[in-house]
Amino acid sequence: MNLNQLRYFKSIVETGSFQRAANILKVSQPSVSNAIIKLEAELNTQLFDRTNRDLQVTPQGMDFYYYVNESLATLDSGAKQIHVHSTKNTKLNLGFFFSIGSQFIPQMISEYWKHYPDDQFKFIQKSSYNLQNALINRDCDAVVCSLPAKQNPHYIYTPILRQNFVVAVSTQHRLARRHRISLNELDGETLLTFPLQSIARQYINNLLIAEHISPKQTIDFEEDRTILGFVAKNIGYAILPKTEVTTFPGIKALTLSEIIPFQNIYLGYPNETDHNPGLRRFVEFTKQYCQKHYDEFS
Repeated sequence: MNLNQLRYFKSIVETGSFQRAANILKVSQPSVSNAIIKLEAELNTQLFDRTNRDLQVTPQGMDFYYYVNESLATLDSGAKQIHVHSTKNTKLNLGFFFSIGSQFIPQMISEYWKHYPDDQFKFIQKSSYNLQNALINRDCDAVVCSLPAKQNPHYIYTPILRQNFVVAVSTQHRLARRHRISLNELDGETLLTFPLQSIARQYINNLLIAEHISPKQTIDFEEDRTILGFVAKNIGYAILPKTEVTTFPGIKALTLSEIIPFQNIYLGYPNETDHNPGLRRFVEFTKQYCQKHYDEFS
């Protein structure tokens, strides 16, 4: 049983003729007849009495017509509502962590607004850990962050971006004339980095432990632009995403000779977006945008 069969049946009952129904539906009369024959076979019921000159609807056919009419009206109403919601302007709370706030997010949102200029955003910047909690607490509709340590079955985290890390030093640093260094050349210097609960901090700590690097001291900051400000004054070095380091004045980005893994960045959102067409639209756009522009931010 399919919608075409039901619409054909409804039209035949209302017009009293297979041919008139076919004309209204703009299909051939044999197509209508074959559809009704299959429908009657599936229901194991005769819907029309074809023995008389005038087409008659059987009592079973009239009973079925009542349900078909109600069902099609409900489906049509639902389709209209979905269309209204899908074209309705949206306001989303989008959370993202600091290191992608100066390039990736502005560039993506700028492109998004070319397609959906009336959609609105409230932007929220936090650490990845706090963003994950903001999503659970519904303070954010979607977040761009690191993968949570513990997966929640009510939320989806889709990888959209990867970040390569470099060492940031002041242009006045003793290694600033170099292009590539080894981590052991920074052993004993001050490390400027993120708080301990940060996913990025855990990533950086693992790098240092693997290379047996012991900083002279470690100074924590919530926001990477603050870290870079201190680095520019030659107070210490930092290990940060390449995209942020290369655009900050007074900073030299140094590639590491060690082979270090990249960090995946994820788009997190509720696993049920059907009730929010605007969020579903944003999620699909973000996935497609990142697939197209992936290398720009790696």
